[in-house]
Amino acid sequence: MSDALSPDYTLRELRSYLPGGWNLVDEAEPGSWDEKKSLWRTAVRDTTDLEWELRVSSDEIREQGRLEALREAAHRLHQRDQIRFKFLGG
Repeated sequence: MSDALSPDYTLRELRSYLPGGWNLVDEAEPGSWDEKKSLWRTAVRDTTDLEWELRVSSDEIREQGRLEALREAAHRLHQRDQIRFKFLGG
């Protein structure tokens, strides 16, 4: 992947886009690039300690820009969590 589409996010960037109360599963390994699937991923925990996989594809990075793609991916993940919460009667 070219430097312009670098999927490497800093801890500060990741924390700033995660919903309140969410954390990285492993801050020592905040994410990695999957060459075969052409996406960047990391594991995060929600406020109930449920693990989720945050994914940002190279297409999203190319189309939206690096940080906007991360923001959108975190937003989608949070929406899925909210749907799960409502479905379970929260």
